[in-house]
Amino acid sequence: SDIVDGDLSSEIKVTVNVNTQVLGDTHQVKYEVTDTAGNTVSSTLTVSVVDTTTPTITIAEASPYVVEAGSVFVAPTATASDIVDGDLSSEIKVTVNVDTQIPGDMYYVNYEVTDTDGNASNRTLSVKVVDSLPPQITLTGEAVVTIDLGSWYQEPGFIAVDAVDGQVGVSVQSDFVPTRYGQYTVTYRSVDGAGNVSTVNRYIHTYVEAGGDYIGMDLFGADLSDADLKETKFLGSY
Repeated sequence: SDIVDGDLSSEIKVTVNVNTQVLGDTHQVKYEVTDTAGNTVSSTLTVSVVDTTTPTITIAEASPYVVEAGSVFVAPTATASDIVDGDLSSEIKVTVNVDTQIPGDMYYVNYEVTDTDGNASNRTLSVKVVDSLPPQITLTGEAVVTIDLGSWYQEPGFIAVDAVDGQVGVSVQSDFVPTRYGQYTVTYRSVDGAGNVSTVNRYIHTYVEAGGDYIGMDLFGADLSDADLKETKFLGSY
């Protein structure tokens, strides 16, 4: 205001010399006004630019992050940005607390970053380890076995291994009848501690050969027209 001109607020010239990307108290805003008589007055405001804003961390995955038990855990990627320092992704410190050998939802990955002004930010990703895969059953020998009618089936062997429980038991069932011609199935079944079930089949095919003794056996379905079987004893049912 002026004693003659009164309110001169609308005539004030404002000169701003502030760069918010540069920290410090060297910034100024100058206010200047001149009355109708040419009298000029100015006032300067010192501006201090400070950085109190924490960086922003963005994690590529959402919580809870689900991983399979027994797998190799790799922490999801994350990015960090700061209003002054820009991209701080390479400065992120990652702390992993995950054991994929033990299913559960108590695990986490912590991401932390600090900007050059000391403002720290952290985010935590919760991790859940689940056991959803069944044991892996491996058969010794061929998946299809051919044996002479009347012979007993000799089991070649098997093993079941689970990613969490290690070696687990296997139950074996079969409809095989050694004296009846046909095709049969041997079923191997395994269950892990989480209740995941796996089954694998082996198949038995019986055959008849020239000179064989098949008296009293069930030959229904066998092809007995081969000339090579003319000396074979077939006093069974067919």
